[in-house]
Amino acid sequence: MVTNLYNPVVREEGIKEGIRKGKISDIENAIRVKLDRLPEDLKEKIENIKNEEKLNELLITVIKSDSIDEVYKKI
Repeated sequence: MVTNLYNPVVREEGIKEGIRKGKISDIENAIRVKLDRLPEDLKEKIENIKNEEKLNELLITVIKSDSIDEVYKKI
């Protein structure tokens, strides 16, 4: 089967991946702003999350967190 960007399945997967990367970027930026740092190991863990709902929950955790430890506990 030939896959290309005109294939609706390929396009849908690309859109989902773009949304996931945007959420990851939002989470990383929120951590930097709220907690003043983003350790490399935490960044790698966040970037490996594939589940969209888990990313949503993590963003809420970051917003509510007072420490980086609270974010680590959520992952």
